Amino acid sequence: MEGGHVPPWKKMTHKKKLISRTGMPWGWGILKGFLEILVVAVLLSEGASAQEAGVIDTFDPLTTPATQTFRASTSVLLAVTQAGNRVVAAGERGIIIYSDDGGNSWKQAKVPVSVAITNMDFPTGKSGWAVGHGGAVLNSEDGGETWRLQMSGKEAAEIELQAARNGNSKDRRLADAQRLVSDGPDKPLLDVKFWTPQDGMVVGAYGLAFVTHDGGKTWNSIMGGINNPKGKHLYKILIDQQTVFIAGEQGALYRGNLTDLKFDELKTPYAGTFFGLVQTPKNALIVFGLRGNAYRSEDQGKSWQKIDIGSSITLTSGLVNQRNEICLADAAGRLLFSRDEGKSFELDIPPNPIAINGFVSVGDKRIVMAGAAGIRIFEPGKNKKGDGK
Repeated sequence: MEGGHVPPWKKMTHKKKLISRTGMPWGWGILKGFLEILVVAVLLSEGASAQEAGVIDTFDPLTTPATQTFRASTSVLLAVTQAGNRVVAAGERGIIIYSDDGGNSWKQAKVPVSVAITNMDFPTGKSGWAVGHGGAVLNSEDGGETWRLQMSGKEAAEIELQAARNGNSKDRRLADAQRLVSDGPDKPLLDVKFWTPQDGMVVGAYGLAFVTHDGGKTWNSIMGGINNPKGKHLYKILIDQQTVFIAGEQGALYRGNLTDLKFDELKTPYAGTFFGLVQTPKNALIVFGLRGNAYRSEDQGKSWQKIDIGSSITLTSGLVNQRNEICLADAAGRLLFSRDEGKSFELDIPPNPIAINGFVSVGDKRIVMAGAAGIRIFEPGKNKKGDGK
């Protein structure tokens, strides 16, 4: 993959690795600088402990519940979202936490796995979904307080293999599907999006993509419907009415529809990885990713204009807040705000910034951020702003 900072849950390897106690293949989840030291230290420490205990070969993070800890809100968190008025965050070791007071206090959820949770989505205030390493798909029906495993990478691989056989697929897809099965559940899912409580899709590493139309009871592979012969990692889903966009590595951006879930690859002006997508209030599309690269389209991805962010720091996440401002976060812990539909951005730096893996806008002024040191609360406008350079 290309250079530049890559968030911990997004850095992949092209070789099969052993599963560690974090539920992550060895070598994944490494950050530059501070995060690299933090994650590697945790992995080495726990790996040594497990080896001494003689359990490293028997520990299965897909069947081992997340450990309850009073430090859950300060652990490495990879995603945060909203379930109605509730804020729900998730991260490494299967930790999921929730807050009913805007992020001031947190409770830890009961989670049946201890793999890293990479993303979440709540189509309603009660019904929620989470995805993570090991191909885990989790469901909650109580606003994120308790979760159950709906699918793992093992089942996902079997589903894709059956689809490849039934679809009279080319030899390459069938061979790739057989490899998925033989590799075991070692590949992460990276995003989940439900457009109704019953209908949703998940995407992940090596082109993994699945859909359900019955609330997760059954899943079908849509990998054959995405023009992705190289198996590029798929990082983010955005749904605009009946149109679906999927952003991925090596400049990949796919557009399809909810009717047949067939996707074509759009031409983009950047060959690096895109980690996120945002739709503006006036329906412009913004895609962003490595090295501060961000682009804007007013015609559904047919043409693009580069956005001058003023920085080469990787952009990790984005949203539109309640004031219709477009907000982007970067790997240095900084926030950027646009009040002109994403044509230009203004920098606002939280105190003691850390890498932001995800954030949500709570109310009119508060932002709840999830990152390497857990939860941070920030109210924009109270710190020095600049042009981002």
